Amino acid sequence: YKEADIALITPLRDGMNLVAKEYVAAKEDSKKGVLILSEMAGAVYELNYGAITVNPQSHKDIENALLEALKMNEEEQRFRMETMQAKLKLYDVKQWAANFINQQKKLKDKNSVLEIGGGTGQHAVFFGEKFPNLTWQSTDIAENVSTLNLRISNAKLNNVPAAFSLNVNDSQWDADEYDVIFTANSLHIMSLESVQKL
Repeated sequence: YKEADIALITPLRDGMNLVAKEYVAAKEDSKKGVLILSEMAGAVYELNYGAITVNPQSHKDIENALLEALKMNEEEQRFRMETMQAKLKLYDVKQWAANFINQQKKLKDKNSVLEIGGGTGQHAVFFGEKFPNLTWQSTDIAENVSTLNLRISNAKLNNVPAAFSLNVNDSQWDADEYDVIFTANSLHIMSLESVQKL
């Protein structure tokens, strides 16, 4: 990372976030280098003021970003790198963990959660164990429900019922009976229309 003038990190969906952050961290001494980052990477929300963001499916976007990076003067490289490094220092793992725990403490006052996009069931099982007073209702699209329910049934938690199929694009779904709607690792792989319906 220290030797690279440009880091081109273009996942088609969320991923490679640590690679982007490691590149920025490795430039602590030199402050030289340009990060080109996919708009699909989760890290783009932290690094967007320093990175050149691209649509990873657009050859033209990537070509233009590479040309911009190659022509970028050292003063602008330094400014962008320092901006990204400041963000990384501010939003470190301690800050993330503190924020995460504070948000979870708020759940203690709630009775029920509807999880959109339960995935493998890791959130349902984890939070179901940590908050036995909370009913955690997990959902996912139809083809994922059987895998999700396998993990839920193996956990044998009274407060985590079997997951059911839910497509947010359907007009007939009602979240009013739940105190909280939770989703993690879902919005970035959903269509804009689906996110807006949430």
